[in-house]
Amino acid sequence: MDVVWQVSQLPKGQEMGALAFMGPMGTHMAGLQTACADQGVIVNLNKD
Repeated sequence: MDVVWQVSQLPKGQEMGALAFMGPMGTHMAGLQTACADQGVIVNLNKD
């Protein structure tokens, strides 16, 4: 959620700056998926 908040705080006209957060967001999502799998919950992040 911190990354989402940071993106929402970008000044008007600087929306492309959100691309800088793509790497950290991917890392956080992979961590979430792993933590869920460790608890027996399978989360599919692919849009299939």
